[in-house]
Amino acid sequence: MVQLDCLLVHTPKFDNYYKPIGHFTWVNYMPVGMLGLADHLETGGCRARILHQGVEWMNDRSWRLEDTLATVDAPLVALSLHWHQQAYDVIETCRRIRAVRPQAYIALGGFTASFFHDELVRDYDCVDGVICGDAEVPLLELTLRLKAGTRELGDVPNLTWRNARGEVVQNGVSYCGTAEMLDRLCFSNMELLCNYRAYVDYVTFPFVVVKHISKESNFRRVGIGRKLFPLTLGRGCPLNCTWCAGSFESQKKISCRDRVARRSHDAVLADVRRAIDYGYEAMYSVFDPTPQPQGQDYFVELFRRLREEGLAKKVGWMHEATGLACGEFIDAFAETVAEDFRVLAVSPESGNEEVRRRNKGYFYSNDQLHEMLDHAVRRGIQAEVFFSCGIPGENEESLRDTIRLRDEIQRRHGRKVRVRTMSIEMEPGAPWHVEPEKHGIVTSLKAFRDFYTAHSRSGASSYTGLGYYVPDYFKAPLDAGDPEADFARRLQQLKCKHFCLIHPRPFWGRMLCRTLRTVRLLARRDRRHSPD
Repeated sequence: MVQLDCLLVHTPKFDNYYKPIGHFTWVNYMPVGMLGLADHLETGGCRARILHQGVEWMNDRSWRLEDTLATVDAPLVALSLHWHQQAYDVIETCRRIRAVRPQAYIALGGFTASFFHDELVRDYDCVDGVICGDAEVPLLELTLRLKAGTRELGDVPNLTWRNARGEVVQNGVSYCGTAEMLDRLCFSNMELLCNYRAYVDYVTFPFVVVKHISKESNFRRVGIGRKLFPLTLGRGCPLNCTWCAGSFESQKKISCRDRVARRSHDAVLADVRRAIDYGYEAMYSVFDPTPQPQGQDYFVELFRRLREEGLAKKVGWMHEATGLACGEFIDAFAETVAEDFRVLAVSPESGNEEVRRRNKGYFYSNDQLHEMLDHAVRRGIQAEVFFSCGIPGENEESLRDTIRLRDEIQRRHGRKVRVRTMSIEMEPGAPWHVEPEKHGIVTSLKAFRDFYTAHSRSGASSYTGLGYYVPDYFKAPLDAGDPEADFARRLQQLKCKHFCLIHPRPFWGRMLCRTLRTVRLLARRDRRHSPD
């Protein structure tokens, strides 16, 4: 029996289906903060480990959660419910934990859990508490109290919990991680994760694990072919994009975060070095604290330090920019990052500038986008441009502007710039979720149970269910009986006609999609879609 003080659990969304790839698991990357939480517990005198259910299943298709729980004793089991796609699987996991370990205290954390904290504790008896917002100090305090044998938790910060009388108690959010706290944490001690070798070697972008092929084949055929480490640079965002639950106002509501916290370069460099030691080949950054082109000195200095410490050209990098990367950033990026994997991603969302202005927290013109892409290509950087379809203010007609901009980018740069177009899902706590009428949308996803039910449907995936509709998007009226499903179906038809995730030319993408589906049906498939 392994004795722990806290078992942290990451649960992917196991049941997904998308025609080009078949059945797959989703949300395979853990939230970047989980390793930091485990590290903080360890340095605080508590023994902690992370169990990644997807990794266990990848390693052994016969793996069962109950078998692992039978070998681990911990007074606290803390699960991440960060992304809404996990809603069904996380709650079902809680129920299974309760059945095997009825005395364990079961707590949730993450953005989705934080937004629905009171509903989760009130309506789901398999959930004892929710830590709202940042969790380092609250989780340690909760672990220490449970370790000491008490369930008097009124002074644990950020905790919403059920007391002995069955009442829901909200302690309030009083802790928010500062830059100083983030600097004290280690986000790269992979040995705190059970079977971490499989996570390092096989979990990579684009986050999906196709079920009918091996983890090795997934890495080679579906992933980008690089061991990609999600690098923690800080927390917070200065912007408000309509669809994003990580926007400034959303984080202020969920986590009481009213400013961006940036980690020091020393702390980041320590994680980079440790990640390389574990075998990671490239860094993956999505934190962009200064999206304005004139204010990206944080990254310029970080890249200078990497060169100074002899790491230049030794590590690849994929960076997702919130705004546009300025020339100084691009030059420093090219001078520092390994030539065989330097990727800069930008998301203009729409080719229509007014639609972009309405939805993006930081606006830039199409001409400015072209200038950035021109500079990146000249410096030998692979650029990725992500568009979306179906966002507020857009319609069938204005979507043609996205098609035109996509075509222009491809004419200018060919394969040196990859262009992808995706749909956006409804996220709990995002500006358009909180105020749908203000943003001209209608959504059926309001309470947590709505998200739970949506993700409980067999085969539902991030590519086929959006959770909202724009009433006047199409010229022909939507089906009055189920406008949300009709909107998603028609939007998917537009995507297949004009855009394609698997081939730059939609016609050949459709042909490839049909071929892949035929081959998959003929091949022997693993029908064990999720761990029982």
